[in-house]
Amino acid sequence: MIRRKHLRRLLTVLQNSANSLLAPVFNILISLLVIRLASEAVWGAFIAQLIVLQLMTYVVGWGNKDYLLREFSRAPDQIIPRWRRSFTSRLLLLLLTLPFLTFLPVSVWIAVTWLILIVIVQSFDVVIVYRRDFLYAIFIEMLNISVIIVVLMTIRSNLTTNIILSGFTLGAGIKAIMTGWRYRRFFGLAKVDLMYFRAALPFFLLGFSGILASRIDLYTVSILLPEDAIGRYQVFINLMLYLQALSALILMPFIKNIYRMPEASLLRLARRMFALGGVLLVPSLVAADLVFRLLYGINYGLEMLLLGGAFVLPLYGYTGLVYRLHSRDETGKVLVVNLLGAGGNFALNLLLLPQIGIAGAILASAVMQWGIFAYYQLDVRGYDIFAATDDRAGHG
Repeated sequence: MIRRKHLRRLLTVLQNSANSLLAPVFNILISLLVIRLASEAVWGAFIAQLIVLQLMTYVVGWGNKDYLLREFSRAPDQIIPRWRRSFTSRLLLLLLTLPFLTFLPVSVWIAVTWLILIVIVQSFDVVIVYRRDFLYAIFIEMLNISVIIVVLMTIRSNLTTNIILSGFTLGAGIKAIMTGWRYRRFFGLAKVDLMYFRAALPFFLLGFSGILASRIDLYTVSILLPEDAIGRYQVFINLMLYLQALSALILMPFIKNIYRMPEASLLRLARRMFALGGVLLVPSLVAADLVFRLLYGINYGLEMLLLGGAFVLPLYGYTGLVYRLHSRDETGKVLVVNLLGAGGNFALNLLLLPQIGIAGAILASAVMQWGIFAYYQLDVRGYDIFAATDDRAGHG
């Protein structure tokens, strides 16, 4: 029974990991198709609009996934009413967001349709995670990607931002229909509750600060550099972000244990993860270089790869320390660090991008990652010092 129980847990972790990684992996394939069929500039022009649309979807989401996961756990008999309360209340944000789409250089109707569909799809992410319905999520994500690929291959000779976004919209439509049908019992309107926004605000701010910290370089590149540079940088930084994400996937099965670890054990874990990151880094960068050269036909050069490695490595050393702060209800520190990191990254990008192009963006991100790493190391060591002092005082 014990072995079967552990096997079920392992399968759940693997299914969740596959569900989390499927979209990023296929996004690599889509970027490859667009660059091969059209050019880096076409992909860059699309990304410049997509990152704005994705930011809007996060604002409309207003932290609902993490907030509702907590609420579902607290009141399992109130899952549907609380989902409806969140969904109905967030429709206000959707209505307030739609007028801003008129400022984007894409078809307003395509952008509006995509945004509405994505909001519907993302509203059910919490249900999928809570019910561990990962296999179904994988299935509909594969259908989504297949639709996008069919659109790209069908109109391969005349790809534009509107056509690519149309493919994404059709795929999102498939996901919205199939997800909505599976969880059709959830549909229904509730009273708009403005207190929802206050209750979910901490979750929204924490996630939003994380997005800014991880994407501010791409936002700045999309503002300051031409479309071909945007496309080249997005391809590069996306793969580096996936290498970073491995650290979270490695720790995911042990999060419950991490929350219970004493400070000394957490420091040992951080050192081991940092060492593991160093071991994985060289073969990962070699593999990334082969992907860039052989598939994309892009040679970034040794300098960019080394800067990418400097960007990836620190996260392995502080991911576990972030969970420590969550376990101690000190997420405010994480929020402040994310915001300061985003601000510092933005300032460095403004300074470096005009001088050295996309190398400046990854250099700025690497500098801020090492700064964040240093802060978390000092924070946990400072806590150890105070604890030791208190112990000595008590023994005295």
